[in-house]
Amino acid sequence: MNQTIIESPKISYFETMLKRYVASTPCLQAVFAVNDDILLEHGKEIHPRSILLQMIEDLKKFDLLASLLAGQIRFSKVKTIEKDNQKYDIYTYSIEKNKNVFRSIFLISSDQVPLESNFKPLNDLVQNYYMNLPKKKDYQVIDTYSDFLEKIIGDIDHLFTSKEEVGVVSHFHIQDLRNYYKNMSQQYTEEIHSQIKTGILRHLKKGDQLYRVNQRSYITYSHHCDVDKVKSRFSDIFFQLNTLIIRYQLSFHQIDSTSFKKRDFWDKIISGT
Repeated sequence: MNQTIIESPKISYFETMLKRYVASTPCLQAVFAVNDDILLEHGKEIHPRSILLQMIEDLKKFDLLASLLAGQIRFSKVKTIEKDNQKYDIYTYSIEKNKNVFRSIFLISSDQVPLESNFKPLNDLVQNYYMNLPKKKDYQVIDTYSDFLEKIIGDIDHLFTSKEEVGVVSHFHIQDLRNYYKNMSQQYTEEIHSQIKTGILRHLKKGDQLYRVNQRSYITYSHHCDVDKVKSRFSDIFFQLNTLIIRYQLSFHQIDSTSFKKRDFWDKIISGT
């Protein structure tokens, strides 16, 4: 079977650069997020990760402040904890740009004194690479959304050899799994997405393509098909990991040789409007 899976480009590069930067700082444990997405958890678990993740959620209460301090950095010490006779300081570090907020919680030894100026490389990395997004709609898109669409459009366009041909774009909108992410390991959350991809793959035919747009959106494309045929193909699909049954909404969109080439077409599919 000759299916193609396309992951969102450049995310791994950003994570690699973020890991490389954090490794050069005194951070012993950290959580990094943009809007509702956890980008990276770093270091060993000195302070319970569930508490750090909740602190990320608590930071969202200051979104109004973020809008007033657009483009500025907010850097502050939250508290000091003690574990195994060692004291640690917990800091927050946030950046807002284009209505998107990068938030971080990090822990360092109390004998270290982090200077805000030391975080300029992180600020530059996030603002120049990840935060150049348009104003958010009611759905989460990745930093390379435009590049990703260019890839999808190019792949589909390559399959059309005449104006009479049609195909079907299917969009899997997965339930919000953030509550599970807070209470489970990173490995388990990746297993969830692996199960979703595996479940979709079982129902694809030769030549079909699968794209993961973000944590809640998966898109497939089937050429030389109509909606009824693809609906039948996916009629019994379900996702389950252990006792967790993952809910989803599925929409179908028949296209011709031109209708898929505009960004508005994809925006409406992914936003569910």
